[in-house]
Amino acid sequence: MKYQDFLKKYNSYVIEVIKEYKKLLILVSFLFFIGFALGTVSSIDVFMLFKEVFAKLLDKFKDAHGINLLLKIFFHNLFAVVIAITLGFIFGIFPIISALTNGFIIGLLLATLNDSAIISPAKFVLALIPHGIFEIPALFLSFALGINLGSWPFKKDKKVFFKNTFNRYLSICLKIIIPFLFIAAIIETIGIEATRAIAN
Repeated sequence: MKYQDFLKKYNSYVIEVIKEYKKLLILVSFLFFIGFALGTVSSIDVFMLFKEVFAKLLDKFKDAHGINLLLKIFFHNLFAVVIAITLGFIFGIFPIISALTNGFIIGLLLATLNDSAIISPAKFVLALIPHGIFEIPALFLSFALGINLGSWPFKKDKKVFFKNTFNRYLSICLKIIIPFLFIAAIIETIGIEATRAIAN
């Protein structure tokens, strides 16, 4: 298959998935931006509550380089995605909270960095864009899948629902979520290594 044909077929598949989960993706986006808005108006005291979490996360990648760093980032994000989808089984509560929390953390970081004059909001957003183009859609899609899974109590034939859902989710994860997370991890690794090289 030619590259153009593969790309066309792949794009069609992505669009098909987006249409299938359109309403849930809109809901996830709405929740994310609510969290983001709340994060931007939060105080420095709230940031201090998350500071230890941020520090532990940074320590996890501190001594990693190259392929090791790439794999750590990839599997960290993949674990988050798997948890968001599987724990969606509990009435979709966890992915809903995750969407709000992720938006809140980004908004909180943006507000805190802006107040401290460490980095401008524009530079912060620009730093997020390269890997965020792939990572955020993958996360949003995983949240949508998790919420959808949480609708199982309302399905008449639950056995068929779980069977069809498993097959569909496996295809989406293999074709969209995992590749997107891997590309995001590559971009993030390059950015971190470049930043380290400049700092040294």
